[in-house]
Amino acid sequence: LLIFLCRHGAKHLWDRLLWVADVAVLMNRDGNMDWSKVIRLADESGTRRILATGFSVAGMTFWETGPSMTCLRGMADTPMDLAERCRERLLAGNGKQAGLYKEQMLFLRMHDTGMERMKRVFLGLFRPTISDLRAFRLPVCMSFLYWLIRPFRLAFRVLSLSRIGY
Repeated sequence: LLIFLCRHGAKHLWDRLLWVADVAVLMNRDGNMDWSKVIRLADESGTRRILATGFSVAGMTFWETGPSMTCLRGMADTPMDLAERCRERLLAGNGKQAGLYKEQMLFLRMHDTGMERMKRVFLGLFRPTISDLRAFRLPVCMSFLYWLIRPFRLAFRVLSLSRIGY
């Protein structure tokens, strides 16, 4: 559950205090948590930096020392600058004002490997979203075309946003 919550928070760049609080509660709730197992599972799923960022955001938001610092032992590659930027966005309440490029770069930096980052870029560019599916109603036998339509819709959106100064 902790890894899932950290992945979800990272996906949205920790822009809701509720998500940070959920992680903080889980970190603080069970004194018998097997942190080495949590870190091992994060390593196996390629989410160690995401987990470390989540721990750090929760720790910086709710404690100066304490549970989060214990959890982070053995995670020497904790990206504190990522956690600080996410926390600043959270406290400033200006989640979407940083700009699309900066947000995507922040999200990509939370991933452990270059391969995982490339996978995220590919999926972001090509995987159809619900809005893509709603915009074009295609028969099931032609659903593969959604993967081709997505980049064009995304390019149109980016160009539209750049015109209005986002």
